[in-house]
Amino acid sequence: MGSDVMPVEQLVLAAGHRSAELALPGLSLPLYPLKGYSLSVPIGAQHQAPNVSITDYDRKIVYARIGQQLRVAAMVDIVGFDARLEPKRLALMKRQALETFPRAGDYTRAVEWAGMRPATPTGVPLIGASAYRNLWLNLGHGALGFTLACGSGQLLAELIGQRVPSIDMQGLAPSAA
Repeated sequence: MGSDVMPVEQLVLAAGHRSAELALPGLSLPLYPLKGYSLSVPIGAQHQAPNVSITDYDRKIVYARIGQQLRVAAMVDIVGFDARLEPKRLALMKRQALETFPRAGDYTRAVEWAGMRPATPTGVPLIGASAYRNLWLNLGHGALGFTLACGSGQLLAELIGQRVPSIDMQGLAPSAA
């Protein structure tokens, strides 16, 4: 067995901001953890939450209804691997969401979250083949991981299946990864 063969048919590396720790020899993954924040606000019958995803570009906040919750996502901090909740950041986000959509949900019961979003220096994800014959990459989506997940998965399936990609791959294919 050569050094470029793994004992699997195909393997996808998609382990978020810790993917570099799983990388094989010779595989350089330029990933950086960006700490992002979100609130999951319960929506009751009395609430008036938006039914479509809304982006407030001035405040850099995204609102997305997911079932009976309003997901409010915003802010990114560059703090290494520190995923602790930052109360001041979450309080600001909650205040701004309340100002924008005061009747959207029960903000007193909002679930607060902070976690790492794996990003590349350019902000463009790495999707495609690696230096290993049967190792594929799907990582580095940054704050758009949830948004790009289905399209990235479809694109990777097309590449693995040796089909013509349904979207332009320019800038997405990992280079010398």
